[in-house]
Amino acid sequence: MTLEFVPFLPEGLHAIRRRECRGAVDVLAALLQDVQALLGGLEMLVAQQLLDAPQALAVLQQMRGKSTV
Repeated sequence: MTLEFVPFLPEGLHAIRRRECRGAVDVLAALLQDVQALLGGLEMLVAQQLLDAPQALAVLQQMRGKSTV
């Protein structure tokens, strides 16, 4: 998806292209919020010392392994 202006496209197609880009931005914003929530939860667990160092490392490695980003 690009935001460049293509002069020969009808105006309706420009509107569709803008909607597609907004949709992609919304998806990325939702993903960022999910990642922030996950990191916040992990930070809270570590801060409360509910995980010792080897378990925390295992959780981080597992999260990194499952990441699709």
